[in-house]
Amino acid sequence: MNTTVHTLYICTTCKKRDAHDIVIDHKAGEEFYTAMQNAFKTWGYKDQFTLVPVECLSACKKACAFAFQAPSKFSYVFGNTDDTMINDLLEMAEIYMSKNDGILKKIHRPEIFRDKVLARIPPLRS
Repeated sequence: MNTTVHTLYICTTCKKRDAHDIVIDHKAGEEFYTAMQNAFKTWGYKDQFTLVPVECLSACKKACAFAFQAPSKFSYVFGNTDDTMINDLLEMAEIYMSKNDGILKKIHRPEIFRDKVLARIPPLRS
C-alpha cells in the first residue's frame, strides 16, 4: 500500500544563467532531476514522497527550482539551487514531512536554503 502524501517537484527545464542573463547550462534542470532520482534510491523516506518532474516552475531567473507540496500543508517553491545541495534538500524534505502544517521556518531549514524561498503558498481551503 502506498502511503505517500508528500510531493517533491523538480523543474527539468531550468537553465543556469550567468550575471548577464546568458544561458550557461541548458541541461541544469534535467541534471538536477537525475541526481535527485539517484539520491531517492537510497533515501530512507522515499516511500513518503513522490518525486515528480515538471516542465516549468516559472523560476527561470532563479534556476534550478523545486517545490514541496502536501495536502493541508503550506507549499514551498525554492530556487537558486543545484545538484550539490541534494543532501540538504533531503534533510529539509524530512523536516517538511514532520511538520503538520508544512511551515518551514527559516531557522529550521538547512542554512543553504534559508535565503532560497521563492514562494510559500497556503494550503487549499476545503
